[in-house]
Amino acid sequence: MLDVESMSGHLLLRQLSKMPETTDLVHSVTSHEWNAFHLASYFVDFSTIALLVKAFSADVTGRTPQPKSLSALDMVLEAARRFPSDLRGSDSQARWSRLAYRSSLFLQGELEKRGKSYYLTPLHVTTYIGYFPEVVRLVDGNLESVLETNYEGEMPRQMLERTLPKDVETDSAKKFCDTARVVYEYLEGKELEAEEQGEQDWIQAHRAAADVDVE
Repeated sequence: MLDVESMSGHLLLRQLSKMPETTDLVHSVTSHEWNAFHLASYFVDFSTIALLVKAFSADVTGRTPQPKSLSALDMVLEAARRFPSDLRGSDSQARWSRLAYRSSLFLQGELEKRGKSYYLTPLHVTTYIGYFPEVVRLVDGNLESVLETNYEGEMPRQMLERTLPKDVETDSAKKFCDTARVVYEYLEGKELEAEEQGEQDWIQAHRAAADVDVE
């Protein structure tokens, strides 16, 4: 039901959503105390995540049991870096990142409604998961976004640098680090560009103010 490669799971769940038995099943837990919402987040199944929140009132603020204690957003962000080997097609990595990005923004929006925001800009999110085409699109639309900070005072590039995987033995980790390096270098250059632009804007503003004073 929660297969990322298939549309049938969430469509079946939608059809069954009005049955009391389905509600009971959705809120039941595995031996590890994970429910359907945890599983949908772990497998980055955007359609099912959204359906569980909207139709079944899944708790977006809830966390998995200790020792890791992860929220749904935590699970999506971490899963996005794994790049599963069983995805098929030349664009599989892009599709995976796109699903993770949509899921992350949706979950953060739901958290904000409940006063539990992670205070991540869209650029922080797409940088963290290594979704380079979206990084470029966002920066092209707003260069100053590279200088915006999260609740820890980190720009997107700084957050990426701090959270890079320590263990890069797996193929998935190596692939992510390769992508992260491209994102990091791109943002580093754009930060300099934004700072230079900011300095030019400051100079122009002060010149304009001086001209007004002279008049």
